[in-house]
Amino acid sequence: MSKINKEIAIFTSFLILVAVAGLFIKMPVNTSTPVPESQVGGMAIQFKDGISEPEIKNILQNINMTMNYSMEYDTTSVLSI
Repeated sequence: MSKINKEIAIFTSFLILVAVAGLFIKMPVNTSTPVPESQVGGMAIQFKDGISEPEIKNILQNINMTMNYSMEYDTTSVLSI
């Protein structure tokens, strides 16, 4: 076996050992501090034509959203499905 082939075989064996060791080593996880609440940058909800604002507010109240929300609507920007 030539010197280059021997070096490649040793390097390959080393990489395989590192990969196998990576599968079995557990990384430390800090579970003592609570996870902060998830934050969403924004959410777009599209309703059918002809639905009124009180009906939309009633639907959103029944969803049981955990955070306060504000309603902003734009009738000129409509997504087409």
